[in-house]
Amino acid sequence: MKLKKIYILIFLAISLASCSEIPVIKKLFDVKYTVSEKFKKNPPKVVAILPFENLTEEPDASLVVRRSFYGQFAPKSFVDMEILKIDSVLNKNHIKGAGDLKKYDPREIGKMLHADALIYGRVTYYKKAWRLFYSYKTVGLSAEMIDAKTGETLWMADHSKTSYGGDIPGTTFVDPISTIASLTTGPVKALWSYYLKDIEFIRTADDFNKEMVETIPEP
Repeated sequence: MKLKKIYILIFLAISLASCSEIPVIKKLFDVKYTVSEKFKKNPPKVVAILPFENLTEEPDASLVVRRSFYGQFAPKSFVDMEILKIDSVLNKNHIKGAGDLKKYDPREIGKMLHADALIYGRVTYYKKAWRLFYSYKTVGLSAEMIDAKTGETLWMADHSKTSYGGDIPGTTFVDPISTIASLTTGPVKALWSYYLKDIEFIRTADDFNKEMVETIPEP
C-alpha cells in the first residue's frame, strides 16, 4: 500500500512538472543563465535597457557597465532603444535612476517606454586591487529581461570577469637583488599604469558583456 502511494506521488510530481515551466540553469563562457520557454516561442521586439543598480563603491560603475552592455546588445535583431531616449522618458516621469525604478511595476515602465521587454541590471563587482607582482580588475553583472506586459522573467544571467596586469604569482626569482632592481624600471611602471587606467575596466566590461549578451537568443 505504501509503495502504491509512492508511485502516485511520483506520477503527480511528473505531471505537475510537465504542466509548468521549470527554468533550467545553463552555462556558456562561464555565464550562468536561463531562458524561458515563452521567450523562445514569442520573443519580444522592442527592448529597453534600463539604468543599472550599482552595488559597488565606484560611482560610475553602473554607467560604464550599462553603456558597455548596450554596445554589445545593439547588433542583435531586436529593436533596441537608445540609452539617451530611455533616460529622457524616465526623467520626464521623475525616474532618476535604478533606485526610483523599484517604485514602479515593470508594466508601468513598459507603457512609458512603449517597450515589449525591459532589461534590469545590478553591477555586483567593479574593483581593482594591487598585489606584489601583479594587479587585477574585476567587473560583475547580474541582469534579467522582464516581459513588460506580464512581468514575467524571459531571460536571466549572472557573470563576472577579471583581467590581470603584471606577473602572475608563483614565479620563482633566483636572484633577489636583480629582481628588486628590475622592479624599479619598466615592469613596475607598466603595472602601475595598468592599475591606474580606467580604460581597462571598459575593456573588461566589454569582454564579459559580449559573453553575457551571447546567451540571449536572437528573436
